Amino acid sequence: MLAIYNPRSKTRPHGLQRALQLLLEHRPAATPVGIVRRAMRDGQWRQVTTLGQVPVEEVDMQSVLIVGNSRTYLWGDGW
Repeated sequence: MLAIYNPRSKTRPHGLQRALQLLLEHRPAATPVGIVRRAMRDGQWRQVTTLGQVPVEEVDMQSVLIVGNSRTYLWGDGW
């Protein structure tokens, strides 16, 4: 698994997109990705998605992405 912390800011808005492009060269688009923004604070937001469907515009400096590996799978309701 891979954690990406503070992946996107106003001064570097394209870094996350580039990281996703690099990951997609080595991992399937269906690889699970968990996203949490503002963890343990007011306004916390979370989503489970796939590497090919990461909502880049929803991700900011207060976010962390957890990218699954070849053995990662979703179980139950996805959490």
